[in-house]
Amino acid sequence: MDIIIPNELVHPVFYSQNTHVFLREEDLSHLASPHYFYYELVYYSGEKYEDSFPWQDPKPYLKEMVDDWSTLQETISNQIKQGEKVLDNHMKKGISFLFMLVFWSNKTPVILDNWQKHMESLEIKAFNLCERVEFILLRPTSYHSFIQLGELIKEQYKHAVKHFVIEKR
Repeated sequence: MDIIIPNELVHPVFYSQNTHVFLREEDLSHLASPHYFYYELVYYSGEKYEDSFPWQDPKPYLKEMVDDWSTLQETISNQIKQGEKVLDNHMKKGISFLFMLVFWSNKTPVILDNWQKHMESLEIKAFNLCERVEFILLRPTSYHSFIQLGELIKEQYKHAVKHFVIEKR
């Protein structure tokens, strides 16, 4: 299916306005998909989707995302150790993991348009989340952003797990 990027997902780091992407059903594994925010692309474009979206029951997706981040983190770390520049596409994928982790743990789809306002209103979030995300987005290929991204993903996951445990009681 050919989709024009919905306004909710327009952001200079990920997608510009009026960009088209072609989504294939076999790309459905959101983490392996060549497109950022696959499920949100389907959701906001109004395309038919048979299953529930990950933010409706995020627990299994969050663990998978953190595991995939660990693999990606190791790749980026090895690049840094070898004196290579951190690749933009690796960091973009990691930043997309963070956005999905934050929004999905709050049972809502990712919204990149005016993301600060939306993040501020979320219940489950890491300390100083918006300021730290802004830092990462301004310097997505810097070593310090890579470290900050890893810390935020770890913190957000801990907050989400704690919230889900308390919610179960």
